[in-house]
Amino acid sequence: MVRSLKSRATISVLCPTAHPGPLVSGVLEELRAVVDEVIVAADARVGAEDLGHYALVADRVLRYEHFGANRHWSWLTAQASADWLLLLDGDELPSGSFIEMLPELVADRRIDQYSMPIHWPWPDAATRLAAEPWQSDQRIRLIRNNGRTFFAGRKHMLAQAAFPIRYLDEPPVYHLDLLIPDVARRRAKVQRYDGELFGLLTAEGLPVNEAFYLPENRAAVASLPIPADDRERISRALEAPRQAPEPIDPDDLPLHDRATLARHWAGQTLGEDAYRAEVELARPLPAFAAAGSNYVVWVRLRNTGAARWPGGTDQQPLIQLGARWRAPGSEACEDAGRAMLPHAVQPGESALTPLVLGAPRHSGPTDLVLDAVHELVRWFDCPAILRVEVGPSVADRLADVRRRHGPVVPLDAVWQVRNAVEPRDALLQGIDASSPSRPSDARIAKLVEDLPVGEWALDGPTLDRLVDVVRAQRPSYVAEFGAGTSTVVLAQLLAKRHRRRRPRLISFEQDPSWVQRVRHELAKRGLDDVVTVVHLALGSGPSGSPVACYEMTQEGSRLLEDHPPQLVLIDGPSLASGASRLGVIDLVAPFLTSDATVLLDDALRDAELCVAREWDRRPDVQIDGIRLIGKGVLEGRLVAQPGR
Repeated sequence: MVRSLKSRATISVLCPTAHPGPLVSGVLEELRAVVDEVIVAADARVGAEDLGHYALVADRVLRYEHFGANRHWSWLTAQASADWLLLLDGDELPSGSFIEMLPELVADRRIDQYSMPIHWPWPDAATRLAAEPWQSDQRIRLIRNNGRTFFAGRKHMLAQAAFPIRYLDEPPVYHLDLLIPDVARRRAKVQRYDGELFGLLTAEGLPVNEAFYLPENRAAVASLPIPADDRERISRALEAPRQAPEPIDPDDLPLHDRATLARHWAGQTLGEDAYRAEVELARPLPAFAAAGSNYVVWVRLRNTGAARWPGGTDQQPLIQLGARWRAPGSEACEDAGRAMLPHAVQPGESALTPLVLGAPRHSGPTDLVLDAVHELVRWFDCPAILRVEVGPSVADRLADVRRRHGPVVPLDAVWQVRNAVEPRDALLQGIDASSPSRPSDARIAKLVEDLPVGEWALDGPTLDRLVDVVRAQRPSYVAEFGAGTSTVVLAQLLAKRHRRRRPRLISFEQDPSWVQRVRHELAKRGLDDVVTVVHLALGSGPSGSPVACYEMTQEGSRLLEDHPPQLVLIDGPSLASGASRLGVIDLVAPFLTSDATVLLDDALRDAELCVAREWDRRPDVQIDGIRLIGKGVLEGRLVAQPGR
């Protein structure tokens, strides 16, 4: 029998409050049937009778020492055990429709947070305020308990909005503060709030605290009716005090003091006892090459101090893992990189952390210094110091093989360099960043001035080489895989070479929108009669090919049959497509009537190096080597088979 893996998401209600006990029990009692846990955190100033009312609806009543607006939320969320957290103040009543929707909301695995409208009933339970600022009051009240939620711990600021979040127009939560008798209390609240955060104005220019809490100061305020069922629920919550339950002596409940809460608060000031850590290498170091980048070092960082590290890149205190390079015997350091902590780390816990860093500029023995850092404050000064032998840079290694072999380096020599360095696509670190970004031929540069050159398109030196090959070999027909800037250049060269204007270039492209773009660029330059641009979808590739490639069509086969190429340029399919260029040779080979020159762009990339190695094993491919320009250009010949 197969058991379902589906289970209902659990919900914890978190209610920090100092509100009257009957009100708190009134707003929370209906939630008991649909949630798994109710935690009421009572301000330390709450008395025994109110604590007794809290206990009527709470699974746990906690006492905490208030030490600033909203500074308790990070601590309180750490007390919850459920999958989701419903955040409510003691005077907030979820609407009936919200309670009905709650199971559906927490069942949606795509969402981590829900922000919902807060409705303010006034002057009674029958109507709610519909003008500003109340109409736009929208707050995050339901969050997934995944440890990633950030609380700023400031006045009027609760959970920070974070993707994936859903903003709801309905259902609302009712804020009952304006219905609690005693206008004097609300006036005192306005004065207190102004003292904590003065100078906030609404869009209409009114002081925000007065605008929210003293609607009677406005001459007229728009309102809307509250649904009948919610009206009754609000009235029940505001009824005269129920029969008092057994009081709870505050001293019978442990008090969570300010120091305890501060360990969770984002704005805490760390003491000297917080800056303690143990840093150790968790896995062997990679082989560093000078001036290289994107090396991954695995580090285990243990929190041996007194403060919680929240993790991430935007939560304070921002504790990260840092790396520096230092010459042996020197005090001067060179920054090598930072890594965020992948999760919150409590005192006594550790985090296995991948650190992506760059190598020092120079080769030779170097110290790698790993340490925890409180960003913009200080280093922990608990470093792990590792002696590293940094090898020659990729650029220096490639320059050496170029000196020994000339501009076209044998494939074996390129592989020797690749096997000596890390990480993925390491040879691209040897690209000369100072090489020209545009073609050196002024006419060609003018031709492609509004087209992409470099990055994912052919770069300037590679286009220069393409121009040299066409001018030297004067091919009648050219096949190209991967249309773009090179298509325009080849079309111009073939149009100049051959007076009879007819298709000389067959350009195959995987992206149908890019096919249209290239056709447009050719027509704009009057070159569309020299080129046929064909869309080839990606698929399983040629018969027997182990990897995906282009799927040749009848149209493509016919064009190659009628125009057997003497030059084949391969710059597609794109690496991002998940397909390989390995099978392109098999698409062209059956149609050759004579040997064809093959140029493969991006030849220093790992994927293309693997393609080149496989081609080199074929009897019908002769590889001259890789020209060390741009991202590398493999040059070779595809030998026509007898019988064509």
